[in-house]
Amino acid sequence: MRGDIETIVAKSIEKERSRRYPSPGALRDDIQRHLAHQSIYARPPSTIYRLRKFSRRNQSTVAIIGALILGLIGTTWFSFQAWQYSVSANKEKAAALMAAYIARLSVANSALESYDVSAAKAQLDATPPQLRGWEWRHLTSRLDISQHQQELSPQHLAHAVSSPDGLYAQYSNDRSTSIRDVDDREIIRFEYPWPVSYVSTIAMHGNEARAYVVAVDRHRVVTQTGRVLLDLQPPKQFLGREAAFSRDLKFFAVSWIDQSNDVEIYDLESGHFLRRFLGHNGRIYGVGFSDDGEMFASSGEDGTVRLWDTSSGQQLHVCRGHTGNVWSVSFRSDPMGRHWCQAVETRPFDYGA
Repeated sequence: MRGDIETIVAKSIEKERSRRYPSPGALRDDIQRHLAHQSIYARPPSTIYRLRKFSRRNQSTVAIIGALILGLIGTTWFSFQAWQYSVSANKEKAAALMAAYIARLSVANSALESYDVSAAKAQLDATPPQLRGWEWRHLTSRLDISQHQQELSPQHLAHAVSSPDGLYAQYSNDRSTSIRDVDDREIIRFEYPWPVSYVSTIAMHGNEARAYVVAVDRHRVVTQTGRVLLDLQPPKQFLGREAAFSRDLKFFAVSWIDQSNDVEIYDLESGHFLRRFLGHNGRIYGVGFSDDGEMFASSGEDGTVRLWDTSSGQQLHVCRGHTGNVWSVSFRSDPMGRHWCQAVETRPFDYGA
């Protein structure tokens, strides 16, 4: 306010007439404009000066506009903060989802390396679809590890047959069994002079093959030429449950359904019964010979794998620690000359050289 009055007074007493108010009426008008909070003629009309005068004349309006501007600024600021928190939360959620995805892929890969296809598939199916990339497709392609696929006729039953030379397919009906390679070429054929209910086990070694076949009232071990090596009569209403041949086809082992805890070993060269292995507490579900035939393994519902000396019948070792039934056993040899006994869904047991 002092600024306007001083300016009016200074203009009124200017020495040069041309710079003073032209008349007393002009001086009066400028004083009235000052009292009405309007811009005076004696001061240059700058933008800041005009805005200041406008705010003095319209204090309530300016206060409302100021409050609205401050409210808008505050709302914008809080909205920006909320957006930042939302972005941060979404980033953390996305990072956690990606970490879980990578973890599932890692578990699936480990399962595939252990040949646990069902566990690998469960992990891959549980991954979020939006994250599945080339790595997921690669692991999924490894679920099917088959090397060959063959169509079967409804009249045939098919099984896989392993031998030192490789893996073959077995096709059987009630009068014959055909062993074929992956190119569908027949390698060995069994012809049966009597109806066969099913073929339990087939083993191959070089050009020789043996089959354990089950008829209505008899169990027989035969060669591919039809020669009967063993003619077994199981106990009444008992069926052969698990059977195995030694790799050199010299020995044959069989356990019987509901005959709780023993395995019978036969010498195929002489056709004689050798011995009975006793020790399991419950049914036996798996039998198998080591590659050299010197040792034999059995497994069952007591959760154990038992290793035996084939010649003496002595029990060499009992592998414990399984929480349920041990359904099958098999052997393999490593480059160090050690034999490994493996049980279904359990870790391998090394019983030494």
